[in-house]
Amino acid sequence: MLTGPEHTYESVVQAAVNEYVHVLTYRLNRKLDYWLLEGLAAYLAEQIPDDAVVRSAAESITYEQFSSTTAIQFANVGGYALAYTLISYLKRTYGWDQVMALAVPGATYETVLGLSKHKMFDAWRVHILEE
Repeated sequence: MLTGPEHTYESVVQAAVNEYVHVLTYRLNRKLDYWLLEGLAAYLAEQIPDDAVVRSAAESITYEQFSSTTAIQFANVGGYALAYTLISYLKRTYGWDQVMALAVPGATYETVLGLSKHKMFDAWRVHILEE
């Protein structure tokens, strides 16, 4: 496989897994929260973000930005790096079953985790900044 100077064999495989996860999550829930959608894809593809990039993005992101759903807004706030950490945090804090329960149509942070999306965001952000 020709990968070019920007990609390795591993990064190409990770991208393929990422896109496959998108296909599966789309089939499960077409209205899945964008952060969960991208986070699951990155997490399952093992696309571990750089710590410095994560920290920088976490320092500046607001709840309002986290609540946005457009791809451009998501990318502009460091969403691709942060979304991986969202899934990692949720798995570590609540367990994988709860992460998967969030992907079910109609699920909310309140119904699955027992707290608002805003409270979950605040706790996740503090967790990132304290790591």
